[in-house]
Amino acid sequence: MKTYTKFLSVIAMSVGALGCFAGVEPGTITHKSLQIIRTVEPVFPDRATPVTSTGRTVIAINVNSEGQLVDSLVLSYTRKEFADEAMRVLKQWKYIPASLDGKPISVVTELDFQFQATGVVVSLSIMDSFEHVLNPLLREKYEFAPCGLKEIDRIPMPINVISPRYPLALAKKGVQGEVVVVFYIDEQGRVRMPSIQDASNMDLADLALEAISQWRFEPPTRHGEPVLVRASQTFRFNPNAGAPVVEAKPPM
Repeated sequence: MKTYTKFLSVIAMSVGALGCFAGVEPGTITHKSLQIIRTVEPVFPDRATPVTSTGRTVIAINVNSEGQLVDSLVLSYTRKEFADEAMRVLKQWKYIPASLDGKPISVVTELDFQFQATGVVVSLSIMDSFEHVLNPLLREKYEFAPCGLKEIDRIPMPINVISPRYPLALAKKGVQGEVVVVFYIDEQGRVRMPSIQDASNMDLADLALEAISQWRFEPPTRHGEPVLVRASQTFRFNPNAGAPVVEAKPPM
């Protein structure tokens, strides 16, 4: 089943955000968010009980248009036991895909697990999770968290680059603009969890996501050790009088 984008972040899926796409009038789009059926409940790990009474982990998930969990990525944790427990349960949960104008779509979002001895709170507070995993001051209490590009030894160089397709039919219609994709580069240099941060056209967003998903980078390092890093890539689509051109800015 065709989707508007292969990976669409929860932020970009709000009606207000979607209104920024060309040809989309604010308030004309109907959207249903991803629904999660918690078939099992996370529990406070026994191994963590002697040393702490609280814990936290954030995990990014990609659920496709058929409601299948196709990828999951641990972004941060205060102790590894909490990440292990969160991964255990989310792989058993059921997912009802998000939809856009009645059509199921794939989404990338983040689950924030906050553990306490009395119970576990799971939320989709994506803005909070972005803040705490990327702020060096807030990350001090975490055993593991992604780095920003300014914190690593050097900007990872792409070793496999796929240019977005730019169909001549779109170029002839004058469809042009920029697409900004945010994603993670894991310790092996693979692109993980790409999603749209900004785009002027939904068709171009699809093309950019299809391309960036196939990129491969040098493994990022910090002080010589492999790390997870968050990056963004901007693609500029220019019809160029019928000769389609796609420019890619360096990762940021």
